[in-house]
Amino acid sequence: MSDSGDQPTHISRWQRSADFFSLSLLYLEGYFVPHAAAPLRPRRYAPGHWGCVTGLNAIWANLVAFGEATGQAIEPLVGTGHGGAAWVSWLVLQGQYPTPTTSAAELDSLIAGFGKPGGVPTELFAGMPGVRWPAGELGHALAVAQGLRLAAPDRPTVAILGDGEVEIGNTLSALYAGATLAHRPLIIINHNQLRMGSNSRLAYMPDGGRAMFESMGYRVSVVNEGDWEAFQRALAIHVVPGGMIVYRNRKGGTIPDLAGQAFTTPDAVHKLPVKSLESENATAWLRAWLDELAPPGVFAARGIDRTRLKLHRQGQPLLAPSRSAGGKRIAVSALGSTVLPADRSCSSAEAFSLEAYRLSQGRLAVFSPDEATSNRLPAALGVTELLSEQTTLGWAFGSILAGKPAMHASYEGFATTMLSMCVQFARFLESESLDDAGVAPLAVLLTSLSWRNVDSHQDVGFVDDIGRRRLDRWVSLIPPEPALAAQAAHFVYGRHRDPLPRIGLVLAEKVPFLRRHTLVRRDLAHGLALYSDASTPTPGGRVLLLVIGEACFSEAVAVCDYFRQMAPSVRCDILCPWIFAGEEHSRAVLSGIANVADDYDVVVCSAMSPVARWADMTNILGHLRHARPPVVFAPQTGINEVVRLRQLGLDWLAQAQAIAGSFGLTLIHFNLSAASAGLDLRLQVSSGSPTWYYTRSAVQLASELQDLRVTPR
Repeated sequence: MSDSGDQPTHISRWQRSADFFSLSLLYLEGYFVPHAAAPLRPRRYAPGHWGCVTGLNAIWANLVAFGEATGQAIEPLVGTGHGGAAWVSWLVLQGQYPTPTTSAAELDSLIAGFGKPGGVPTELFAGMPGVRWPAGELGHALAVAQGLRLAAPDRPTVAILGDGEVEIGNTLSALYAGATLAHRPLIIINHNQLRMGSNSRLAYMPDGGRAMFESMGYRVSVVNEGDWEAFQRALAIHVVPGGMIVYRNRKGGTIPDLAGQAFTTPDAVHKLPVKSLESENATAWLRAWLDELAPPGVFAARGIDRTRLKLHRQGQPLLAPSRSAGGKRIAVSALGSTVLPADRSCSSAEAFSLEAYRLSQGRLAVFSPDEATSNRLPAALGVTELLSEQTTLGWAFGSILAGKPAMHASYEGFATTMLSMCVQFARFLESESLDDAGVAPLAVLLTSLSWRNVDSHQDVGFVDDIGRRRLDRWVSLIPPEPALAAQAAHFVYGRHRDPLPRIGLVLAEKVPFLRRHTLVRRDLAHGLALYSDASTPTPGGRVLLLVIGEACFSEAVAVCDYFRQMAPSVRCDILCPWIFAGEEHSRAVLSGIANVADDYDVVVCSAMSPVARWADMTNILGHLRHARPPVVFAPQTGINEVVRLRQLGLDWLAQAQAIAGSFGLTLIHFNLSAASAGLDLRLQVSSGSPTWYYTRSAVQLASELQDLRVTPR
């Protein structure tokens, strides 16, 4: 910018240019040259939202001016999903979209397709160039911006929020925590006093919320509409340390009257003041409004005249990464060497965390909603905590966008509160406009899989919901024991020839795995692990326990021990599918299971119920029933045939023989808790053990204790 004294003039020109083009996107069928005799081509029905656009465009123009004056690039994250027209206008004016030339023909095509199938949507979304977060649901932009700044302190970041958005719990949580962070983004609130249909809460605060935000620990500047010099001073104060600017303005700006009708009500200014432009009066009204907004000479017959626009530092402050080449496959057969504690037992969650930390060379950013101690995460991880799943997950998202690997640990029972964020972010990572080469991997670690002390902790539908959507960038890892949990870290953070999904969903128990089983693990293709009992080299009967999840694996190990004692001639092995990575991989898993199952007399399936549905256990059963061995399905909520056999008077040896040789049994479940009448479990519970509130199955509880003796009655 040649003369700082011209700065307010330039800002006004850029804002008016953005307002003109945003209005063209919303109302027109093609490019319009203002103050010209060419006919106006209005839409029959106008889509999108206008109310937030004028405030967003003013903020953008001031950020551009600050960037030109200081040479700084500030990365914006816009939380206002309705700001799609504003964002597209910024890209066009900066020469980033659709091409740097932005000819009249290109602009005509862009405007004609806006809000239509095959064109640019009216909402801010991940497919737009430069969008660095998933948009959509309100409330997450601030946390993602905070995560970006934490991972990249030297990278100025701004979160642009609406005043209605400030009322959302996720935003309030991030605001409350943000003032205590070591590195913070700049926060700009587009305070236009209105939500969609009524006044915002900030509208009732005469100071624009200054006192409230200052009580949270922020340094706040309140800037009024049109005071560009004050806006630039505020940016100079707040960009680097990360303060707050409250920009007070009228929602929708100054909308001209139409035939004496003023547009001032919330519903009139939120979307578009006039939806249908079929009358001559409405068309003339729109033409006059466009002519009033357009700066002289910027929008010419050939396209945008950049000499008149005078935006010299094109490309700032927005980023517009290009799409990377490469597929989305996963190398499920690549296992790496792992390191587990040699002096003690550890949990699967700890094994995964330690290996993830090692693979990331100590750069792993770990976030948790105040559950690091409960989840027994290693102290070396340096966990950042806040009692809000949505905020801490947003920090993790921001971290990986900045190129720093991250892990988010939470309880399985609370995970559904993160579902919408996870789905949106996965789709964001799949967007064609994103250059994923610089995006680091993320693991969502879910623990407390068997914690069932109260009903509020029993919502276990997250895995099922994620799997049902078949998201390409998710891989679900359900290791049955710590050794495979450490291997799971390689599928998230390891380096392979094929590109990896960016989010790993890991289900791992937090309780130390103390059972000392003698089964030998053999890793098969496609994420199948076969645990074999070598003590019966020439078995008289062969039973395969097909299980998913650590709780079921612990029970299956106990069943193998039982067979070894009660029916030595019966060989009992365990097959664990533990990697689930999309439909193509699932088909390979089914084929692999069928190949293994052919060597057995009976196959018994058991899994945690949400995992059973996600892994298409029904399809597995249907596939196996065409194979040679009979298959029995053992849902945890089903009728327990072991108990029925016991009630018929069969002792444990007879029951084992019935299980191993039965072809007519249609349902069986090795949940030894329900069959506890036939077991004598003598448990040595250590002093102070918090087992009083656990209502796990007997075998799962026993697997956490050092001394376990199972004897027949």
